[in-house]
Amino acid sequence: MTILLLGSDAGPGQWGERTDTMVVAALQRGTGRAVAFGVPRNLVEVSLLRIARPPLRRFHEPLNALYAFARAKPELFPAARDPGATALKQALSRLLGIRLDYYALVDLEGFADMVDALGGVDIHVKERLVDEVTRPAWGEPKPRIDVLPGRTYHFGGRTALAYVRSRKASNDYTRMARQRCFLSALAQELDALRVLRHFSSLADTVEASVRTDIPLDRVPDLIRLAAAVDPGETLTQTFGRGYIARRRTSDRYPVADGPKVRSTVRRLLLLPPRSPERAARSARATC
Repeated sequence: MTILLLGSDAGPGQWGERTDTMVVAALQRGTGRAVAFGVPRNLVEVSLLRIARPPLRRFHEPLNALYAFARAKPELFPAARDPGATALKQALSRLLGIRLDYYALVDLEGFADMVDALGGVDIHVKERLVDEVTRPAWGEPKPRIDVLPGRTYHFGGRTALAYVRSRKASNDYTRMARQRCFLSALAQELDALRVLRHFSSLADTVEASVRTDIPLDRVPDLIRLAAAVDPGETLTQTFGRGYIARRRTSDRYPVADGPKVRSTVRRLLLLPPRSPERAARSARATC
């Protein structure tokens, strides 16, 4: 099962809705193996061939603007029930070379509320981080984080939001690494008993805050898959600087090296269990 996980910046004072977090999670049934692919938000010239109506063949803006663009121009994506999600799923499917089954999108407040609904999450921190980020709702203080490297912290929803969104003293690529490690830590704690214990508050939060095309009858299967994920068999991959074909002359935004991206995706999905490379790339080793 492959799921496109989207985190939007929708919140107080934010114009539009940019998908600043884009992670494709590939979960392999019956093995405990998974791969999380982090896609940079600032990629440009992503192909929309046979996705959008002509003459639109490429998306010239940064990729995190595609969701809002497609929702604002549904006539370019006439067959889609949700033009924004469909455009992103199909564009990333082409970029990565794999089918994307479902998507789930959550905004700032929804993310924080979901973490709280699950009782928080334990995160092993690798870097010094002191920052505050955009408030998820009017009337709230800005979420703040102040952590030291080499320690494990229990984060509630607002602190987790600061952890995954902070770019202070770092860049988009280190932030993407934190986001992947957060997802890995969350998956480790997503056992069936915990979900049942928090089911009422979790269901209310999902209904209020999450947009998804996952059918209701597939949710139990998804929970079982996520709960079975083994951190030692879970790989993480960000398509950062080593996957840039060129930078656009006008503004220096990166254009992805599509063939190299797809080759890496295929190789990681086919890595044998307990191989040295899998161990070195695993979430347990890198988070």
